[in-house]
Amino acid sequence: MTAQLNKQIKYRQLFTIGFGSIIGVGWMIMAGVWISTAGPIGAIIAFLIGAFAISIISFCYGELGSAFPHSGGDIVYAYEGFGTKGSFIVGWFLALIYISICAFLGIAAAWLITVLFPIPTGPALYSIMGKEITVFDNIVSALGTFAFYLINSRGGATMARFQEIFTWIFLAVWLLFLCVALIYGDISNLSPTFLEGSTSVSLMGVFAMLAVVPVWYGGFNLLPQALGELSSLDNLSKFGNTLLMVLLAAAIFYSGVILATAMSLPRLELQNAELPVADALYAVAPTPIIGHLVLITGLVGILTSWNACFYAATRVLFALGRSRIISPWFSIVDQKRGIPKSSILFVAIMSFLGSLLGQNSIAIIINMIGLIYAFLYLIVALVTIKLQKTHPDLKRPFSVPNPAFTLKLAIIIALSFIVLASYSIWQQSVVTIPFEFIAIIAWVIIGFLIWTLSKESRNAISEDERAQNIHSR
Repeated sequence: MTAQLNKQIKYRQLFTIGFGSIIGVGWMIMAGVWISTAGPIGAIIAFLIGAFAISIISFCYGELGSAFPHSGGDIVYAYEGFGTKGSFIVGWFLALIYISICAFLGIAAAWLITVLFPIPTGPALYSIMGKEITVFDNIVSALGTFAFYLINSRGGATMARFQEIFTWIFLAVWLLFLCVALIYGDISNLSPTFLEGSTSVSLMGVFAMLAVVPVWYGGFNLLPQALGELSSLDNLSKFGNTLLMVLLAAAIFYSGVILATAMSLPRLELQNAELPVADALYAVAPTPIIGHLVLITGLVGILTSWNACFYAATRVLFALGRSRIISPWFSIVDQKRGIPKSSILFVAIMSFLGSLLGQNSIAIIINMIGLIYAFLYLIVALVTIKLQKTHPDLKRPFSVPNPAFTLKLAIIIALSFIVLASYSIWQQSVVTIPFEFIAIIAWVIIGFLIWTLSKESRNAISEDERAQNIHSR
């Protein structure tokens, strides 16, 4: 029998799953970089352009997700468009994205806690890329990983409830510190609004920001992973609109963060700030409590993003295992709770090991994820075009509007993101072969080994049986 997961996620929870996975904590660390890269208005424009561009891609996810509401998301779509090999490649890189984000969040959580609570971190255990990793860093990563192992082990309903509660808490506190910044901040701090220099220099700053936009909106495309566990499929015609709502909310959030940060502190001070958003609110707010709330908001963002990405990673591996593309061990389900227990264990181990790389790996992880996201966007757009030609009668509760134009634009956008992300990585690298490319090559090699070792599992079932498993809810 095909392994099945419990159907316990409510449609309304898709918004908080998607938005909660997007917000994370990167905004707290990178806001100063955004402002110095393009100026506050330039950075906001880049995020708004990015939201529009990603929304075009989201139409493809909306159509394919409503047509194939199964666990695996992109894996299912790639299988329809490019067969078993294509499905494995997409799934393997999806797993890298989500596990890497979990590792990054473990690193960021330890960093934020030491800022919020100046406590002893213990001796340094080792050093990577010039950054010492302490006992405390590893303890926080281990405890966080174990916590989300337990949450995900209780099923999709527990994950979704956690996401719902903490995402709304996050938004409430964010609105509070945004209001404080707008009231007590100085609008003159927004000048210069763009990168100083000529018009071409300003545009280069905006383009540099666009190179990493896929990272900061990454999370909306996590929602297809949850469709296989929806308690009801009655609202699938609204799925594309739900994705748009998530992206719009994220665009408003990022614009608010940039505006609040830039108004609260002069540009030069922001450039030297370790956590610019918190430092800015500490400087401008009438009480340090507001600065503390910013840091707590960052911790809440870590929790929502970590929870969602941990969940998504397990569903990707579950879908690959259930279809026998990789070892069926990944599809072993706890019959009582309806959860992929083997995949949950694997993600916990791998994400903790990734967190051992330390703080200086954060920029590498961000750049690498941006490039992989752009690649996946291209795949999804190509599959959407192919299926519209080969399966015109496929039931699509949500359809891409004006597909002749929109899908061509989606291809152009995805290719542009690939070029921008690749150029940005090369430009920032201080070594001959960027670490991001080395990490991707290493993952490809490991994937090749997994693919080779899984040959017996793949051959154990027919393609008809694989297709049935792929399309199983």
